[in-house]
Amino acid sequence: MLRGMTAETDPRVLIRIARDSGAAEVPAVLDLGQRVRDLRRARGLTLEEAAGQGGLARSTLSKIENGQTSPT
Repeated sequence: MLRGMTAETDPRVLIRIARDSGAAEVPAVLDLGQRVRDLRRARGLTLEEAAGQGGLARSTLSKIENGQTSPT
C-alpha cells in the first residue's frame, strides 16, 4: 500500500475494473515518469526537444522522468 494510505483510501484498492464475469481487478500502478520517457524515446526526441514542445525546462522534464517531481 502507498505510504499513509489505508485500504479505504488506496486508489489501487478503490479503483476496480469490471469484467464480463463480474470479477473485479485492481489496475496496475502507472509509473508516469517511465511512461513519459518511453514515449519521448519512441519519438526519437531528446530531453531538450521534448521539453521545448511541452513548454517545460529540460531540467523539469528530467525530474519528471526520474520521479523527482510530479507534473501539475
